[in-house]
Amino acid sequence: MNKLFVKPNAEADAMDAANWYNLKRDGLGNEFLLALEAKINVTW
Repeated sequence: MNKLFVKPNAEADAMDAANWYNLKRDGLGNEFLLALEAKINVTW
């Protein structure tokens, strides 16, 4: 099984994106992070 390593810069970018989405609609950033995590888990 392959391991996926998320670099700190990528994690910070994801958090920045989540914060931006939360400014657009409350909770949207959390949905984004959950979708990102689900995609990572399915892919790897």
